[in-house]
Formats: sequence, structure tokens, C-alpha cells
Amino acid sequence: MGLWSFVKETGSSWFGGQAKADTPPDGAVIKAEMEKIGLNMKGVELKVEGDKIVVEGTAVSPEEKEKIIVAAGNVRGVA
Repeated sequence: MGLWSFVKETGSSWFGGQAKADTPPDGAVIKAEMEKIGLNMKGVELKVEGDKIVVEGTAVSPEEKEKIIVAAGNVRGVA
């Protein structure tokens, strides 16, 4: 999908304050939260590798893909 960079110390702590600047939550937790806010995660998997989120699969549309990437980058601790 490509490489996107985000500011690690900013972003949403969607997870009840559990996310620290150096520790993003598990990929399954992030995916579940994205589904809660209305993103269509069909065909997409997320993996956390250090301070990176790896987005794998095929999104339902290019627009949804971009929304998923931006939402993933808006998680506190993701660079």
C-alpha cells in the first residue's frame, strides 16, 4: 500500500486512555475501534509492528482505504 508517516506523540487515545505515546494498541483492537466509528474493514487486516501499523488486504474502495490509513495514523503511538 505504501509508506505513510505520522507524528507519534499526537493522535487519538481511542482506547480509554490505554494508548501511550510509545505503545500503540494491538491491531485487532484498532480494527474493532475503526469498525465502531463506521469504517468498512472488510478484506483488511491490521498488524502492529513496533510503532508502525501494517495495513494488509484489499479495501472495498480507494476512498475507504485512505480513510483506514488516516485513522490508523491517528492512533497515539503510531509513527
